Amino acid sequence: MRYQLALLATFAIPSFACAQTLPPMPTSLESTERLTLPKAARTTAMSSLKGFAAIERGKCKTPVSVQNKLSTVSVPMFVLVSGTGNVSKIVPLNTDCPGLDTVAATEQLRMMKGNTPVPADGRPHWYWTTLDFSVEFQG
Repeated sequence: MRYQLALLATFAIPSFACAQTLPPMPTSLESTERLTLPKAARTTAMSSLKGFAAIERGKCKTPVSVQNKLSTVSVPMFVLVSGTGNVSKIVPLNTDCPGLDTVAATEQLRMMKGNTPVPADGRPHWYWTTLDFSVEFQG
């Protein structure tokens, strides 16, 4: 029995043999390709309310644009897409508001489910996109 266990251990595949090298995260939006989803997708009214609630709860100083009665917050982010078109990582940028980051990443993932571009070269790629959350205030 000892020999069988030793023989099985001999054929173990090292974990690094299956690992795929990921590209480093970009440092600027300008040097990165913009994410274009095959099917148009938009944030939902509920996610916009959640985004603004996260800002209020966290007392975040996230810049909000106000025009007429419409308040909008934009969340730029990097998205890492695997060579097979799966979302590997979502990194919201410059919000300084962890709650808003979570809402933005969750909403981006929802919009990309079954709607992700597959890189032509079959290798992982970073893209950038921006999500806008808008809420109209009455009064």
